[in-house]
Amino acid sequence: MQTGNDDQQLLRALCQTDDAGIRRHACDVLKSHRWTEGEQRVIFESCAALARFNVPISPISLAGQMTRAGFPDFDLDVLFEPLPSPAAELGRRLDALEGRAR
Repeated sequence: MQTGNDDQQLLRALCQTDDAGIRRHACDVLKSHRWTEGEQRVIFESCAALARFNVPISPISLAGQMTRAGFPDFDLDVLFEPLPSPAAELGRRLDALEGRAR
C-alpha cells in the first residue's frame, strides 16, 4: 500500500535526480499514479512540465513552475532535503510501482 510518506520520498527523488533519462521515464510512469494527496499531484505535474522542457528541477525552477500553475504557496523545502543517491532511490521506487502494476 502506497502511503503519503512513500509519495513524498518518490517526489524527493524525482526532484533531486540529475539523470534526465530516469526523470523522463519517471514522469511517463507517474502520469497515471494515484497520489495520496492532491498537493503531491500538483508538485508532480509541475515537475513533469519542467522535464518536458528539459529544465533541471531545482527549488527555484519548481517554485516558478508552481507559481505559473497557480500554486505559489507550497513549502518545497522537504523535497530538497538531500538524498544520498536520488537516481538510485527513484529507480528503486519506480521498480516497486511498476512491479505492483503488473
